[in-house]
Amino acid sequence: MMSRPALAALAALALALPSLAQQAAAPKQSAAPQQAAAPQGPRPKSQKELDALMAIQNAKDPDSRLKAIDDLLNNFADTEFKSQVLDMAVDTARMKNDSGAVAAWADRALQNNPKDYIAHADLAGALASQMKEFDLNLKDEAAKVQRHAQGAIDDVKDAPKPNPNITDAQWEEYKKEIAAQGYEAWGMSDMTQKNYKDAAQQFSHAISLSPNSVLRVRLGQAYLNDKQYDAAIAQYDLAMSDANAPVQVKQIAQAGKVQAAKLKAGPAAPAAAPAPAPAAPPKQ
Repeated sequence: MMSRPALAALAALALALPSLAQQAAAPKQSAAPQQAAAPQGPRPKSQKELDALMAIQNAKDPDSRLKAIDDLLNNFADTEFKSQVLDMAVDTARMKNDSGAVAAWADRALQNNPKDYIAHADLAGALASQMKEFDLNLKDEAAKVQRHAQGAIDDVKDAPKPNPNITDAQWEEYKKEIAAQGYEAWGMSDMTQKNYKDAAQQFSHAISLSPNSVLRVRLGQAYLNDKQYDAAIAQYDLAMSDANAPVQVKQIAQAGKVQAAKLKAGPAAPAAAPAPAPAAPPKQ
């Protein structure tokens, strides 16, 4: 699945733990009677909860972060940071490529908030990556991917910024990335079902929102399987020309382009049959 580096920044901004720690240490001042209180984000209710939140932020690796999140939720069930840390857990599991953990954390996140677009997007991707062509329940799996992909696309559309420190431009870009991830998962599901035209449409939607080389390769493969060889070659070329494309992605794109060119050329003409050997001269 596409990486979402923006999520780590959003989570860090949403938590804003260092500033909360400073505020907790400072003496409280009462606001002027005529002045309305400024809206506040989630806050820890005790020093122990703040310490548990800091443990999440300071975790050195994904496993440590997931354990710290689990500890927080077990020890502080009423934490105001529940939505944020559940989303962080879902995305941490995704970065580990642990589909089972993604599903488990996403289920918890969606129980907490059925409109959690991060959980919908990551769960759609995890489920799509697990689908196999000959699964007996393939249609049910595809329906589940589509439901969560659509949930991500719909729920992020009008979602408010989780933190005022995020600029409007950053938030709009992030929402496009989430929606693109939903379309990507949907396209992956269509590919497994051999619905190549539909897959190309979904990947095209994703590219229109948040283009990257991986999506270009996926779209190229959809076109290749649909025998649209020129369109496939064009997408593989775009993937290879992307300065940010990983080497492995460029190699896959190059191999796909070669395959598309061969298929476009058609089968090679059969070799000409060898000329018959000349008849032996008659004996004198």
